[in-house]
Amino acid sequence: MIIPNQEEFERKVKFLKNSPSHIISDFDKTLTKAFTNGKKVQSSYALLREGNYLNENFAKRSQEFYNTYRKFEDSDEPLPFRQNKMNGWWQANWTLMKECGLSKSDLLDIVDKNKIEAREGLSEFFSIIESVPVLIFSAGLGDIIEMFLDKHDLLTPNVHIVSNFCTFDETGKVIEVPSSFIHTLNKNEIEITNRPYYQEIKDRKNVILLGDRIDDLGMVEGLEHDVVLKIGFYNCDSQTLEEYKKHFDLIITNDGTMEEVNKLLKSIL
Repeated sequence: MIIPNQEEFERKVKFLKNSPSHIISDFDKTLTKAFTNGKKVQSSYALLREGNYLNENFAKRSQEFYNTYRKFEDSDEPLPFRQNKMNGWWQANWTLMKECGLSKSDLLDIVDKNKIEAREGLSEFFSIIESVPVLIFSAGLGDIIEMFLDKHDLLTPNVHIVSNFCTFDETGKVIEVPSSFIHTLNKNEIEITNRPYYQEIKDRKNVILLGDRIDDLGMVEGLEHDVVLKIGFYNCDSQTLEEYKKHFDLIITNDGTMEEVNKLLKSIL
C-alpha cells in the first residue's frame, strides 16, 4: 500500500467521515484479480477469443482487431484521436461477436469456470458498503459482470452497473449490440444523470473511486462533488508507478487484496 501524500489523504478521509459518500468503481483488474498463478488475466473480450467460444473466424479476426487498435490505447497520440480508434475497435469487435453467434451460454461458461477471479476480500468489501450506492462503471461486457456478481451473491439493490450490455433472443443468442459503447477512454463522456443510480447519489457530494487505470478517474466527471478519494490498483500495465502517485490518494500494488481498502472503508463508513 502506498499513500503518496499523507496529509491530503488524511484530510479527505476526515471529511468523508462526516459527510455522505457514494462509490464508483471499475470492474476488470480492480474488483477482480489482474494475475492468476503469475499469469496476467485476460480481458473478457480476450477470454472469448482465446477460449474458442465462437468460431475460428472470430478468433482470427478479433486478434487482427487487437493488433490494429491496441497500440493506440496508451499511445502518446491526442486523446480525441485515441478515442476514435477505441470507438472503431469496440464497434468492430462487438459486430463480429454478434455475427459469430455469441450467446448467453458463452458468457455463463466464462463465469462458471472461474476465468474471472474476485480479489480476496471482495465479499467483505460489498458487505461493508451494503448501505452505500455503488456504481460499477466498465468498458467490458456488462452481462458478464452481472453474472459474476450474481454468482457471488453480490448483486444487491445498492449496486448499479453501467457497461456494454447485449440483447438476447429466447434461445440466448445475441440479437443486438449497444448502439454506443463504453470503452477505456470515454468513461468521462458517459451521461449518468438520467439513470436510476443518479437519484440515489445526487445529494451525496463525495465519491470514493476505485480503478486500475489513470483514465478511470474520468468516471466522476459530470458529477458535482466536494471530495473524491481516489484508490488505484497498480497492475504494472502501462503507466509507471510514479505516474500513479501523481493521481491516486491510495495505491494498492502487486495485485493486492481488498484488505487495506476494507480497513479504510470501515473507518469512514
